[in-house]
Amino acid sequence: MTQQEIVRRYLSDDQRYIRRCTIESKDLLYQILKWWIRLSNSETIGNLDSINGNTPLIKLIQGNNSYYINADSKKNRRHCFFIK
Repeated sequence: MTQQEIVRRYLSDDQRYIRRCTIESKDLLYQILKWWIRLSNSETIGNLDSINGNTPLIKLIQGNNSYYINADSKKNRRHCFFIK
């Protein structure tokens, strides 16, 4: 998937937030987060003006396990070094 496809499919129209999605690849999750970090000036992945902070936005399915990232998850550049 290209950068443009990731941005168009997974980021909001204004590129500030991540859209609600279900994915099955950690690599895709890293790509989504990478582009959100680079393009967004928002500190949270979800628009907390329109949704509850503990609303799951990203669901990652790995085998029989599901993992969720909530709308109030924040950007902390000190901890984003693993995303290149």
